[in-house]
Amino acid sequence: MSKNMILIVNPKAGKGNIKRKLPKIIKNFSGEGYFIETCYTKKDYKPKDILEDHKNIKLDLVVCCGGDGTLNELINAVMQMEEKPLISFIPLRYNE
Repeated sequence: MSKNMILIVNPKAGKGNIKRKLPKIIKNFSGEGYFIETCYTKKDYKPKDILEDHKNIKLDLVVCCGGDGTLNELINAVMQMEEKPLISFIPLRYNE
């Protein structure tokens, strides 16, 4: 059974090094049966906007790749949802 997941990526976090790590992250979650949609944050497109755009999809998991600000925005957005998915966090450090 396929599970739905959104991978929310802050492309500026960790000096932008996430781009080279995404294929491995996606492969690992795909191997666990997740159908993954990758969404990138922008100055005017935050995690709450991403979740709003996907409100008609039953989400099993939302994974956040970024820093503490992106995670904070995601948690606040999920707390407003009626059906709350699991949340996971892949931290991206500035000095990577």
